[in-house]
Amino acid sequence: MLEQDQPVVDALEKSDNPGSKLLTMQQASPQREILHGKRILVTRTREQAGVLSERLRTLGALPIEFPTIRIVPPQDWETLDRALATLFPGAVEKDDYHECPYSWLVFTSANGVNICCERLLELGYDLQAMCKVRVAAIGPATAAALTRYGIRADLVPEVYIAESV
Repeated sequence: MLEQDQPVVDALEKSDNPGSKLLTMQQASPQREILHGKRILVTRTREQAGVLSERLRTLGALPIEFPTIRIVPPQDWETLDRALATLFPGAVEKDDYHECPYSWLVFTSANGVNICCERLLELGYDLQAMCKVRVAAIGPATAAALTRYGIRADLVPEVYIAESV
């Protein structure tokens, strides 16, 4: 639990879904607005900022939404499509035996999971037919996004940064 004077940044750095961490802090001390009057800059995408901003408001903060990133599809899908196709037996002209070219797939964000999985579905792939490759997710929100597509993360590091893999 955060103490009154402990910076909220500590909580935000330890989660790839900071809003859920802050909600937990609020539940631990529902009568106290531990962020009362604090201005918090929310730099998430415009589509994702609202949930975190609302949770910050419930803690007494004054969220300022200033999106610094925007999730857009690539201008050309060809390179990604070729790489993704190698994950599926029979999708690429090879011998009858298809060996997976990768040892691991590492997803660093729920946005990355959504883009890759939605693209695979658009191309008509069955996500359950993917070759035997281990999957890592940086953080529980990324792992949850994989689960929504029926993919289980083999590794979710305790510290939610890529260096933990």
